[in-house]
Amino acid sequence: MSRSENLKQMLRIATAVGISAVSASLAGCGGIPVTTGSISERSAPNTVLPASSRWREALRHSFNYTDGAYNLYAGLVFDAAGNLYGTTQSGGDYGCNILESCGVVFELMRIANGKWKEKVLHSFFPSDPLGFFPRAGLIVDANGNLYGTTNSGGQFCRSSVSCGVVFELSPNSAGWTEQVIYGFKGVTDGSNPQAALTFGAGGSLYGTTSGGGEKDDGTIFELTHQTDGSWTKATLHSFTNRQGWGSESKLVFDNAGNLYGTTDFGGAYRSACGVYGCGTAFQLKRGTSGIWTLNVLHSFGKGSDGAYPVCLFGHDF
Repeated sequence: MSRSENLKQMLRIATAVGISAVSASLAGCGGIPVTTGSISERSAPNTVLPASSRWREALRHSFNYTDGAYNLYAGLVFDAAGNLYGTTQSGGDYGCNILESCGVVFELMRIANGKWKEKVLHSFFPSDPLGFFPRAGLIVDANGNLYGTTNSGGQFCRSSVSCGVVFELSPNSAGWTEQVIYGFKGVTDGSNPQAALTFGAGGSLYGTTSGGGEKDDGTIFELTHQTDGSWTKATLHSFTNRQGWGSESKLVFDNAGNLYGTTDFGGAYRSACGVYGCGTAFQLKRGTSGIWTLNVLHSFGKGSDGAYPVCLFGHDF
């Protein structure tokens, strides 16, 4: 387990994830769960009520471990038909270590009487080409294809560390077609992507890795779809400790085509947060020559300005 993995595991907390009108909640994070998690929907009644009473909650799905389980770090995403898609880091049919199964990709479909039905689209396994332990949410394109990342596994890692994968699930008449878009190789190539992806112009995919890169502090990458169906990967930036490290941030674009995100650790105040640094907010700016330059917008850890800006949810709106 990498330096960032060790620290992040200690810092994780169970949380409620809000996506539009949908939230995922869980209890018993880590080890064998107290509960396996649930997905609920909150809807506003017709009458105007005080703010504290304006929403009511309805349970939509309770996981049973085989169909996914605790450590639901990721949010959900709608497709054009109103179906919901997500990942669970744990659960599924296959065990990846003593305490945890490898995780799943699932779909929630609205059926009669306002109920929802869950379907497991993919159950990860130890030697899965798609990797295992998906920490991030999915994104969906106009054709209903799903794109996501796995934190561990993959067949292309050049070191003993599990490096992770970017994958695609495409719907077809028989179910879903699985494809490895990119398998990280570790070291300077990057490793352990823990954030949801972001669409760019022309369908390119942008994301971060929490490890690897020139200083082993993580990377920012771009995946470009080629005419033959393959994908080409480019590393846009390798972080240094002062710029931040261990990013789990889903990147966002501004109107000028610049990217923004956060890192969990590092920054200008290295003595803060247990000497690991408290994280940064950054901009990645594309120059006229196509070269990208990173600007640190803010280093956390000075006074009471916050710490560890971890973006776990990876939701789309």
